[in-house]
Amino acid sequence: MTPPVRPDLLALTTGVLAELTNPGTVRRAVKELDAGARFTFTVAVTPGGDVVTAVDGDLLCVLGTGPFDTWTCTCTTGERCRDLVRAVLDWQRRCASEPVGSPERPEPPVPADGSDEGPPAAGLPDGVVAEVGIGATQARVRLLHPEHVAVRFLVGGDPRYARCGCGTAGCGHVALARAALDLHPGRGSAVVAGTCAPVVVPERWRAQWRRWAAQLVELGLPAAAELMGGAVRLATAAEREGLAAPAAVLREIAEQLQLRSDHSSRLSPVRLVELVGELEARLRALDVAALPGPLVAGTPPARRDVGQARLAGLGASYRQVGGWHELRAFVADTGSGAVRTVTLTRTDTVDVRHAPPDLALVRHRGARMVDWAAGRGLLPSARRVDDELVTPRGRWTLLATPAPEADPAVFAPPVGAAEEVPAVLGPRRPADGVGMLAVGEVQQVTVVADVVTARLIAPAGDEAVLRLCADPRAGDAGRLLAATLRGTAAGPVVAVAGRWRPSSAGPPVVTPTAVWSASGCLLPQLGVVVGRDGSVDRGQVTPAAPDDGAGTGDPWAQWWSTFGEVLGRLLVTGARRGAAPAARALHECADQAAGLGLVRCAALARDLADRPEPEPVLDAAVLLALAD
Repeated sequence: MTPPVRPDLLALTTGVLAELTNPGTVRRAVKELDAGARFTFTVAVTPGGDVVTAVDGDLLCVLGTGPFDTWTCTCTTGERCRDLVRAVLDWQRRCASEPVGSPERPEPPVPADGSDEGPPAAGLPDGVVAEVGIGATQARVRLLHPEHVAVRFLVGGDPRYARCGCGTAGCGHVALARAALDLHPGRGSAVVAGTCAPVVVPERWRAQWRRWAAQLVELGLPAAAELMGGAVRLATAAEREGLAAPAAVLREIAEQLQLRSDHSSRLSPVRLVELVGELEARLRALDVAALPGPLVAGTPPARRDVGQARLAGLGASYRQVGGWHELRAFVADTGSGAVRTVTLTRTDTVDVRHAPPDLALVRHRGARMVDWAAGRGLLPSARRVDDELVTPRGRWTLLATPAPEADPAVFAPPVGAAEEVPAVLGPRRPADGVGMLAVGEVQQVTVVADVVTARLIAPAGDEAVLRLCADPRAGDAGRLLAATLRGTAAGPVVAVAGRWRPSSAGPPVVTPTAVWSASGCLLPQLGVVVGRDGSVDRGQVTPAAPDDGAGTGDPWAQWWSTFGEVLGRLLVTGARRGAAPAARALHECADQAAGLGLVRCAALARDLADRPEPEPVLDAAVLLALAD
């Protein structure tokens, strides 16, 4: 028996068709088909493949061999219309009921050469770096250099049904993504690259960084005000040299130093150690050239028109440095799955002190920030600068949704880089790692001080760990999140969006940006709940006794946590004043590491206890960053 004509048409499920058009178009097409509106099909073989023509009275639909967006119809819409969807669904029903060779399903002519094989796969061009993730039904490719853009293949690796996050019709990203996909045909994820020229770090800049790091180790956080200016100057110089990722790390280091200058409780010495370790790890990785240089050094921001896009909010994040506030909403293109950001910044004045719940109601580009974070709507046109979405001035209508309407798999947590690429050396962008996970069950919800943790179990059985350190400025955000996770605030949780990162000790960890329950959407970092009708409430819960917060029970994870705290305390005081107390704690860490079999860690801790100088501190910070 001759194989089915156009097997790709049989793979177009209603879910895929909804992503290629929209859910309303598919619903209307199914309704018309069920009412008896059927087509008559003919098949012709062209040099590009089989072309299926569907005729219904005066209506003519041509299911061509190119991308879905190029298929034509004689109706007024002309492309991506419900008639094309109805033709595909009708073809599938005929294939299920009619034998091959019948008048309704003719046999295709045999090509002249007798072969249906496509051209051989080509490699990636020089300088192109991509991250490939292949799942059970779909594949995603993130082009990391020379431009950062995501391409999603809805049907296997078929480029005809691919969606590119750049928003430009006829772009060349799909072809590059297809070439990257050919280099990694198996399941899972990997980073692939063409031939990349090494990224050279200027010796002058490297020497300035080493001097700055030595001052941080010697003087510690008491010199934060003086050190902060040096970190900003280093970041500016790194941007001029094309070192986008090191520049981003340095600016986050400057934020931590600003928190120390403001005597803020949000300061995290352990985070400061991790940032120093990340920057030093990137510089050392560029020296050995074990990974593609553009991957480690980062890609400078690019400007590009996005075009029309259907957006869905994936929540919001909030951070504050001194009197400066930043509220960042995450919005996803439901067609390509690309995640963008919309950012609002405010500065306190003598008369005005900003708080997250108040900023959530501020209008930005005509829509409230909560609408960007928890709503959905159609954006006629926009421009993106890196991950930031820049819309023309106007008033956009974004409708709040109590629960995600689209399949959460569209916005599933991005597939991490391959095991040989540590997360600390991967891409570093505002929207990196942001995704959504459908939740079937929530277990082990705990609240210790303002830290909320829980275990999330997806319907398919995948697990993740939720962790949020709630900001006191967001009111009862921590307890409201705990009540929502337990199902006592608004019914069971159905989905969680946030920033995901892999964990060497177990399931991935998510910092939540949005939690959907049966009746609304909680933005946990803002402490507000968006209702089904778009109303916004400041969540209030009855105070409850803190949970006991049982530990993880993992002795290796506990050792790394203790080691990070010791290094953080060393930076708090500086090596000149805090070397003696740190030495005792480091010797204890060395003994514990030896008992756990961490021989290299034990030697490093002893060396650091005997010689609290910049070089061993940097070695320890790199080890801590890679372990995390």
